[in-house]
Amino acid sequence: MLASVTRELQLKGGDHLRKSVDKLAGKHIASKEDAKKIVDKLRTDLRENRLVTVKRGNRVDVAPPTAPVVDTLTVEPLLEQFIPRHVALSPRARSLANARCCQGAIARTELELPTGERRYFGAWLVRDVTSDAIDKLKALRTQQTTIVPKIRNRP
Repeated sequence: MLASVTRELQLKGGDHLRKSVDKLAGKHIASKEDAKKIVDKLRTDLRENRLVTVKRGNRVDVAPPTAPVVDTLTVEPLLEQFIPRHVALSPRARSLANARCCQGAIARTELELPTGERRYFGAWLVRDVTSDAIDKLKALRTQQTTIVPKIRNRP
């Protein structure tokens, strides 16, 4: 009886996929011919986009394609990714706190969608964001507000 067979495939872009054939099949594969059939099916599925490659850390894996991101992705996850990727690289802790504050304010700003519906900007689908919407967001965020001091009557 053969031990678990591991195959390595070189993918487009130079990445290597190293995966146990037993894990690909979901059961123990005893013969080399069966293992070759499974690897050939994997290659075919990758070529015909029934499977896609996914980077997980420094490893490459395969997974079925998900629904089109455009139909489900909202602005808020993009804002959440911005801080660790760009702002957190700054050595100043104050800029990180400021960015988190701005992120929340941007996500909570209510704007009118092209359909006429009002929704928080963080809940907008990315496909609905236009340069016009960004201009409206900027205008709302840079609007000057007047703070009226409370006058107390002192004896």
